[in-house]
Amino acid sequence: MLMESSDVRSVPATASSHRVVINTKGIGLELTAASMDWLRSHGSEAVVANPRYGTPNLPYGPTLRWWEPQVLVDQSLTRHDPLVVQLVEELGPAASPRGCLQVRTVEGPYLIDSTTGVECLMQPSDINWVRIKS
Repeated sequence: MLMESSDVRSVPATASSHRVVINTKGIGLELTAASMDWLRSHGSEAVVANPRYGTPNLPYGPTLRWWEPQVLVDQSLTRHDPLVVQLVEELGPAASPRGCLQVRTVEGPYLIDSTTGVECLMQPSDINWVRIKS
């Protein structure tokens, strides 16, 4: 059972319900610089300084790597991380450059499918299983 982000606050917390962040216009956690600062200020160790930012672009020349992001988000940051959920709830559309992150409530295990270029939150009950008759 999937619920829209507007329904999240009215859903009572149960042992098997979880809040998950999905991208409604693309793939992945698209975070603004303000979001990454917010995560760092709230104790997240998943946002780290990029060691390549501002270093010389050798052997191609002395130009500094200004195009590299200043900070990186570790792949260990999960969609159900309480800090990520809180970030999206507090910052709203400002959490991502395109205002595309939303919080959804799921019951039990989940999978984020992105084969169509947009994320879709799936649960076991959403799968149309093929039953083989003996």
